[in-house]
Amino acid sequence: MTEPDGRVNPLRRPENRFHAAPALQCTCGGDCQKCHIAVDNTEPCYEIFQEVMKDLGALQEAGLFAVAHGPSRCGKTSLLNRCATSAARALNAQGVQAREISLAHVGQSPDLTTKQRVVMVGRRLAIEAAKTQDVFDSGRYTAPADSGDEPPTLEEYMRAVGDAVLDGHVLIVRTPRAEQATEVAQYWSGTSRKLLIFAETTAVNLPHIPEQPVGEAHPLRLNLGILKRGDVAEFARSRIHVPGCGRTFPDLDIGALETFYGDPPMVTIGAVQKLLYNIYEHYLHNPWPDGNIIRAEDLWRYVRENPEGQEG
Repeated sequence: MTEPDGRVNPLRRPENRFHAAPALQCTCGGDCQKCHIAVDNTEPCYEIFQEVMKDLGALQEAGLFAVAHGPSRCGKTSLLNRCATSAARALNAQGVQAREISLAHVGQSPDLTTKQRVVMVGRRLAIEAAKTQDVFDSGRYTAPADSGDEPPTLEEYMRAVGDAVLDGHVLIVRTPRAEQATEVAQYWSGTSRKLLIFAETTAVNLPHIPEQPVGEAHPLRLNLGILKRGDVAEFARSRIHVPGCGRTFPDLDIGALETFYGDPPMVTIGAVQKLLYNIYEHYLHNPWPDGNIIRAEDLWRYVRENPEGQEG
């Protein structure tokens, strides 16, 4: 048995946000295709996005709004990370220069209203865009003016920013995570030329997001959900069967993992990721299970002893 100092967690989370792999560590060492398991609609959504990206040059005339929606921890952020990386590469291949602006952490105070948050997003977008002097022409930017007691709207900020982006350039913008469909609708309504807007929400229905292009913006819905029969095992095998199994970390009874979640599993990919990561982190500092293999009873024991750390 490996001594505690020699143990590793095979599911370390990468810190590189440009890494195309899902939230847990890629083990294939290549283009990560083997790591992107086709759970739920993840792969179909990614393929749809890539198909849309073939005409990304059209962002010069019409912007694109892509929203990933589904339950908590279903893989929305991981999907959008992949899409953003793919978009930047596709744009560069078309001779269009892309710059990313993340507004994901803007307006996170619980005391803010949706209206206040989206206005903050608009203001911050203008500030961050102005820092990209190779993309943004400040001389072409006309700051939206207050209308009486009302501040400028998010739509006004976004259109003003889009107008000031240089030809042959595009801004890839990540909005804050939205809880309400009405907030997502405001990010959609503000999308304009030369802007690729990525949003994510736990809202299931998005009645204000059309199916077809409207004005200067094209909408794209990426709907994610829970895992299907067999997805848990497929995902676990891609993560656990790596060099060092049984020596630097205990093996996993994948059949027991499926039993643990039930049939059908009724769980999100993020919940499975979190459990696998946490239980291997647990065995970095505690005695290994009997037989050096993690079975269903070990999973249940861990969850009972650590109820606060579980989701799904």
